[in-house]
Amino acid sequence: STSNYEVDKVVTVETEAPGRVERLSVSLLLDDTVTEEQAASLQESVAAAVGIDVDRGDQMVLTRVPFDRTAIDEANAAFAAQASSDQLFGYVRMALPVLMLLVGFIFFRLLVRSVNKRAVRAFDLGPGQPALAYAGGATPEVGEAVSAIRALPQPEEVRRSDLEVSIEKMARNNPESISEVVQAWLRED
Repeated sequence: STSNYEVDKVVTVETEAPGRVERLSVSLLLDDTVTEEQAASLQESVAAAVGIDVDRGDQMVLTRVPFDRTAIDEANAAFAAQASSDQLFGYVRMALPVLMLLVGFIFFRLLVRSVNKRAVRAFDLGPGQPALAYAGGATPEVGEAVSAIRALPQPEEVRRSDLEVSIEKMARNNPESISEVVQAWLRED
């Protein structure tokens, strides 16, 4: 501490900490898998960190020993097993909704198929026979109505006839475009 009196007198009192470092001895243990470059770098870093002074007689010893890695290997194996079980659980969590949808779809299809089979059996038409509705039977009018419904044209037939009608209208209204289309077809062949 320094005290300054406004006169030409300066009093300085210095106190030293008890004890002093006479010499440092540092030991550095490295695994035998560490390369020479890494070992030299580590030795320099440790020497700078502890304040090695060769003039004072400080020394540093670097020793390479094989470390026991069984605990690390066991921990890595446990971690890998946990990761694989987590991954499997994740797959199951993702697949479960898909599986439930698939089972629901199959159940729905079986239900629809069962209902369709019952409906076909209820309106089963023998050759030239009117349909009998359900087990109790029905009037002949019901059988004739079902036969009339089955005699209606199929949707494909209706679509074809609509297409034919539209082509005929186009040919009547615009015969030049039809002739161009036919000529283009002939040129392609």
